[in-house]
Amino acid sequence: MKKLPKNSTKGQTVLIILLVMAIMLTIGLSTISSSITDIKISQETEEASRAFYVAESALEESLLLPFGPAPAGSIGGINYQVSKQEQGGEEFLLPSLLEAGKPQIIWLVGHEESGSLKTDENYTGPVDFYWGNKESSEKPALVVSFSFKDGGNYKVSRYNFDPDETRRNTNHFDPANVGSYTVGGQDLKFSASMNIPEDIQPYFLKLALIYNSSPQYLGVKVSEANPKLPSQGFCFESNATVESSGITRKIKQCKLWQGLPDIFLWGLFSGQNLIK
Repeated sequence: MKKLPKNSTKGQTVLIILLVMAIMLTIGLSTISSSITDIKISQETEEASRAFYVAESALEESLLLPFGPAPAGSIGGINYQVSKQEQGGEEFLLPSLLEAGKPQIIWLVGHEESGSLKTDENYTGPVDFYWGNKESSEKPALVVSFSFKDGGNYKVSRYNFDPDETRRNTNHFDPANVGSYTVGGQDLKFSASMNIPEDIQPYFLKLALIYNSSPQYLGVKVSEANPKLPSQGFCFESNATVESSGITRKIKQCKLWQGLPDIFLWGLFSGQNLIK
């Protein structure tokens, strides 16, 4: 058998050593890169969690305090800012979807910061209701209870609107319009209207959807020729940003003026006569 030259054997050995070193170096660099990435992800996750907790704390502070200025400041290198937007005016889309039979109050009188009513600040005139998710095949009906004071009597008037002609043959509701409407940037498909007389003291509208198995949007609009709808409360948006990384977390929640407990929304109790 012919032997290889010694120089050739040494060359193969060096080549194998270099190949092994290259493989080990690649594995090492990959491990280091993976470790650095994991550390970075862990750090970003930790900072995101800290930013979220700061944003949440600032939001909770805003919700617990009276409707005054929204807080802002810095905690542990995290800057936070809470902004608030008053709900009401010419149109108002409820901030959350309504389940069937779950009533929602629309105030027709203003509120002091303490929550007491300002009966000298009220809305009278046409009110347009809009409801029903555009992409949903359901046809919920709308039940409206209007609470007001007429002279010395507290009264409740009931209005019922149903877009389903077949159901109207048995429930005898008033018809609702079917079309394409936009309230608060949301596309809705049913509408109805009523009027708030000028010679009474209005208090609130209690709105409830029925015949729907899934939650639906609901909104109202008022005529631009009349005073705007009084404030329904505020929506707060809390932003917290980590100074060192710029990671930001955002939380939004609405706080509407408190209404009566649901059990009282199905009737109005008064020390005087009640006409329903």
